[in-house]
Amino acid sequence: MESNKAKALKCADCGKLLRTAAEAQDHAEAFGHANFAETAEEIVAQVCTECGKPCESQTAMDLHKKRTGHQNFEQKSISTTIYSKSDSSAISSVPATASSSAADVVMAESEATSEAPVDPEVLAAEPNDPDLVANLDQGALDTLVNAMGFSRKIAEKALYKTGTSNIEAVVSWIAEHENDADFHAPLKKSADGGAAESMSSAGTSEQKLSKEEAAIRARELQERLRQRRIEKEKQEEREREVNRIKSGKQMSQTKQELEDLQRKRQLEELKREKIEAAKEKERLRKLLEEDRRERFGNKAVPSSSSAEAAPAAAPAVAKKSPAELMSLALRMIRTLYRPDVRPGVAKTALTTMRLYVKNVVDHPDEEKYRKIRVTNEAFQTRVGKVNGGIDFLKAVGFVEDGDFLALQTVDKGVLQKGVDLLEENIIALE
Repeated sequence: MESNKAKALKCADCGKLLRTAAEAQDHAEAFGHANFAETAEEIVAQVCTECGKPCESQTAMDLHKKRTGHQNFEQKSISTTIYSKSDSSAISSVPATASSSAADVVMAESEATSEAPVDPEVLAAEPNDPDLVANLDQGALDTLVNAMGFSRKIAEKALYKTGTSNIEAVVSWIAEHENDADFHAPLKKSADGGAAESMSSAGTSEQKLSKEEAAIRARELQERLRQRRIEKEKQEEREREVNRIKSGKQMSQTKQELEDLQRKRQLEELKREKIEAAKEKERLRKLLEEDRRERFGNKAVPSSSSAEAAPAAAPAVAKKSPAELMSLALRMIRTLYRPDVRPGVAKTALTTMRLYVKNVVDHPDEEKYRKIRVTNEAFQTRVGKVNGGIDFLKAVGFVEDGDFLALQTVDKGVLQKGVDLLEENIIALE
């Protein structure tokens, strides 16, 4: 009976009536709805009395009028019987119920035929003939596949069929032919070397669309693709956020380990520099001793016998005044860093030390001028790595205090003497 026949597919999510499985699939892709069922409800549309074309919307009717000039329409039922539940011959080739997934809505579009339909999934899995698509425009193909989201097979077929690399024309062709029965059929070589497509048995193509209708379908298709890209980008963003959170603790731990390693290396470097400075200081002491021998002879150097005879007098002789210590340090700098051997090193060190000492003389109550950070890179380059530089600062009163050289007691006389000696030696270097 008529009441036992399904006349349409109904979307369970929004209630829209659809005539064919292809329309149901388009609806699922456009709106994300996936639940469809057969219904005996009839679809009512405006049918052209002159050519019989059904128009399901005012827009479709206006386009038909503009394209054909037909003006007379009447309201009719256009539901297509999908299959009869009481007709066993039809049931044998069609699923008993509609699938809950849009990808599985594959049903006969009118009456069941004796010839079994070709499974669209089988057609979609078959590739195009490589020889037919070998010379296609690869730039246009990449745009259709990577930027617009078409499958490679459909993109190749559209480019081959249109014979152009114009993206708009290719997309229009896809929009116009996406409901054709052989739309997913692969390109195959015919006997004469041309393209012969595998045909499904679901029926022939629907009436070709006008240019206006094709443009509308193309825009709808592009919008669906745009929505797909948006969803894909959102999913990728969610995955990136999960990975970022997952790796956050590991990154923090790695950063802490690197910082600890860097501090350890800095401390080792400072220790190494101190050891090297002590060795260099001893070497300089020996050089100064030899210099005194050359200038004053053995009288200036106490003999080993006298040193053994009067060991208690040695400490008193070794003790020097701040002015003598400053002079000794300055002599060491000028000897080791002569302008002809190490140009600019001695003058830069003396100028920097003069600035440190002069600041304390001019601002004795300013705490910031009474501390020098020895780990500062500029200090190390200008003074710290120059043998005799730190010795001079200690001679004027600075003492080691952790990472600083600190002046705990301000002796203006000693500081002013240091400034005078520095200025004299700077002038001598010029």
